[in-house]
Amino acid sequence: MLHLSNAFSLGMLQDSEATLKVAEVSLATVKEMLQSQDWQSSIGHQGTADILSSLLGVTVPMNRVTLKLGKGDILVVFQLLTRLEEGKVLTSEELEKLPFKFFLVEVA
Repeated sequence: MLHLSNAFSLGMLQDSEATLKVAEVSLATVKEMLQSQDWQSSIGHQGTADILSSLLGVTVPMNRVTLKLGKGDILVVFQLLTRLEEGKVLTSEELEKLPFKFFLVEVA
């Protein structure tokens, strides 16, 4: 299954042993992936969901869930390149100004 999140943690893995492949991907690649296959959002804040909807050209719902990734799952991570203050929740306007990258995390 394809998932979209703004974070990755080892706690997201179903199994205690897994092989991970991590690679940076372009915005265009992420757009193509999300427009061509089924996926699930794990974006926990509305402002982030709004920005991603705008960037990606698809509706990204806010979906505050506990994500568990198993073998064969792929996670697209929207990664901010700035560390935020503890407890800081950004507005859409603040998010738009921050640098970011996308990464694919593949679980095998």
